[in-house]
Amino acid sequence: TYARGLYADPAAAHYFDGIGMHWYGGLNTDNLDGTHALAPDKFLLATEACNCPGVIYEAEAAAEWWQRAEHLGMDILQDLLHWSVGWIDWNLILDTTGGPNHLGNRCDANLIADPTGEMGFGAGIIKQASFYYMGHFSRYLRPGMRHVALTNTVETSAPPLSPADIKNGVALAFVP
Repeated sequence: TYARGLYADPAAAHYFDGIGMHWYGGLNTDNLDGTHALAPDKFLLATEACNCPGVIYEAEAAAEWWQRAEHLGMDILQDLLHWSVGWIDWNLILDTTGGPNHLGNRCDANLIADPTGEMGFGAGIIKQASFYYMGHFSRYLRPGMRHVALTNTVETSAPPLSPADIKNGVALAFVP
């Protein structure tokens, strides 16, 4: 709806090259596809995401610590698969409570600044699981790279095997 309103006025659409979006309503891949279809010449850019409430530390809740990183990774993958030209994380580093934040809604970040060592990990920077997820995307996806579509077909039935098709008790099936 937002994109449709922006693109409806050609004079206004002339002044922007794309739209930024956030993940706060879920993945919404249908909306990304629909927005791209409205104006394929305009870009989509994921501009904000975070895990809330508060900061989760590995020692306190390892499963949730990893799950938050997985959610972030899934969002990045899905955005990139559905026309996003990039992905920006709005809070690379926060304090041990998930701030500062002008609204008081504390959130997690890839890096947690703990200059006094209050969390018991020593003074410095705490790397969250999401830091490593983000690192994989940052290191291996470079500007200008393209997604290549792949179709995989699995044949569910195979021709009957003959004794010549079995070697050391293992079936050898070669399907042209």
